[in-house]
This record gives sequence, C-alpha cells and structure tokens, in this order.
Amino acid sequence: MLIAGTEDYKLRFIDVNSNKLIKTVVGHADSVSCLQMQGQNLLMSGGHDGSVRTWDLRTFQLLNDMSCHRRKYDEGTLAISCI
Repeated sequence: MLIAGTEDYKLRFIDVNSNKLIKTVVGHADSVSCLQMQGQNLLMSGGHDGSVRTWDLRTFQLLNDMSCHRRKYDEGTLAISCI
C-alpha cells in the first residue's frame, strides 16, 4: 500500500499492485506535512494545523488526535519520529 499525505488535507491509500485508490480520508484541518508508520497497522500523520494523528490502517479510522504544536509562520508539525 502507498500512503500519500496531500496539501488538500487528505490521506490517500493506494494499492500499488492494481494502481487503484483504496480509500481517501480527510486527515487534517490543513496540509498534511509528514507520515510515519508505527508497526504494520498504525500510521501517524502530522499537519500544518499543528496536530499529530494516529490511524488504524485496517479500518482507516482515527484513533488519536494530539494538538502538539502551535502554528508559527503558517507551519505546524513538520516531522514525526517513533521509537
């Protein structure tokens, strides 16, 4: 699966074998700026709205929403690293 975070606030999930769009969800209130896989079934996304969100890739549901940063110069969360 290919996952794209886009400037139109959406996360797009694409099957690379068939080149078909699986699912599109509104990921953030502003542009999606970074993505990080956490294991096989969790995705973390960061956006210019300053939030970091955790998604279940099996159901494409939002699990957690954290407002981690305040906006500065029209930028929010720029990178995510999971340990």
